[in-house]
Amino acid sequence: MDLSSGCDLFWIWHVGSRGGFLPVAFPAAFDDSVGLLLIDADPSASVPGQGAVLLDDRRPACMQQHRCEAAWCDDTNVEVHFTACPYATSTRRLDPRFRDWFVFGNGDVDYVLGPAHEVRRTETVAARRLDSLARELAPGMARPGILSIDAQGASAEIVAGAESLLSDSVDAVVCEAETIPFYGGSPSLALLLPHLADRHFFLSGILPTGDPWASPCRNPIGLRGSPLLGSVDAIFVRDPRSLPAGAPGERVARYAFVACMMGHPDLAAAALLRAESPAGTSSIERFAREFRDAAALAPARYPPAFGSGLRHGRADAAVVRGDASALERCLAEHGFRAAATDVQARRLHQSAHASS
Repeated sequence: MDLSSGCDLFWIWHVGSRGGFLPVAFPAAFDDSVGLLLIDADPSASVPGQGAVLLDDRRPACMQQHRCEAAWCDDTNVEVHFTACPYATSTRRLDPRFRDWFVFGNGDVDYVLGPAHEVRRTETVAARRLDSLARELAPGMARPGILSIDAQGASAEIVAGAESLLSDSVDAVVCEAETIPFYGGSPSLALLLPHLADRHFFLSGILPTGDPWASPCRNPIGLRGSPLLGSVDAIFVRDPRSLPAGAPGERVARYAFVACMMGHPDLAAAALLRAESPAGTSSIERFAREFRDAAALAPARYPPAFGSGLRHGRADAAVVRGDASALERCLAEHGFRAAATDVQARRLHQSAHASS
């Protein structure tokens, strides 16, 4: 696979790409700057031409590449268990304790875990660390800014095989993480939280997925309540202070792009205002440059700090205006409308208590 034409793109790697769905979204204005590398161990899962679908149901017009690989924590051979439900195929087996658990509403049927996870065949395949895959693709080429994982219980192992990427290019990890140990041992969320925190990635949020999905009690209709929380699509974002000292403006621009994608323009501003202005011409770098200029216009006003001795109420009240600020306009113009609305709401709420 030749990725030489995409060496200057911002890459999102998605492991477990069956169906082409990615639990991330970015504005269409950045399609010319983004590449998607879709990875799956099943040869039938990643079909060129199938096309990716983002969290917002958009089919991006960006460069997309497919690779048939089993990702793991080591470069070794692993068993892949192909199950009755293709979406349950994994390197992990369902713990027998959870055979009778079920999901209601998956295709309007009771999706019982035991039958869905019935192993139809097991194949031994060569697996590799994502770090090894990055080295094969060539230094600096197609290294991901976002790592996305949907791997049926194997998220922690796959993240453990991406140590170099986490320390270098990755600024966010979006992964399916179990909160109940369906595959035995500790649920993957319990493993991911400390592992990623040690590498300066912190839980940013959980993607909205509707109702929780797991129940141990398959009661008749009319005797059903809210299910338990079986797993989440967790978002981990890098602390901007962990970026390498003196990182080039283009590197910081990519971080700012990720931070705004994940709803954290405050982290984007913190990173950009400490770095040189990005000089590149890609849509990501143009956005970061405009965002940095707009952030620099914000006045240095803060709510009273705890213990400051200031009374409750208005310390040095300023006129609260509902007009969009330069930063809010910048976000909205580049497609980050939810982030712009959030920044404006917080500004209007806190300005009444701000002091210079």
